[in-house]
Amino acid sequence: IQAMGVVIPEDEVPISIDDVVIVEAKVYPTKVSTYVTIEAADIISVSIVGTDGKVITTVNAQGNNSVVVPTIGLVQGNYFVQVVTSHGVIVKQIMK
Repeated sequence: IQAMGVVIPEDEVPISIDDVVIVEAKVYPTKVSTYVTIEAADIISVSIVGTDGKVITTVNAQGNNSVVVPTIGLVQGNYFVQVVTSHGVIVKQIMK
């Protein structure tokens, strides 16, 4: 379960605020031209997803804390950046 950056594993029900994990990621720039940079702890993969839900590209990060994804081939429009970390999944929006 995820809402506003808070991730709660589906098989666990938090019994206190200490059981809730906050997952954060920086995605910049939000208006991209040639690349987008993602910063988060223990990144597993980053995907660029179209508004139709199709995955356009995926980059495996292998636990890095920073990833640069080329966006030069994207056509103008809105996209989602799906960041999978060892702590949860974060989705941010970018525009080309």
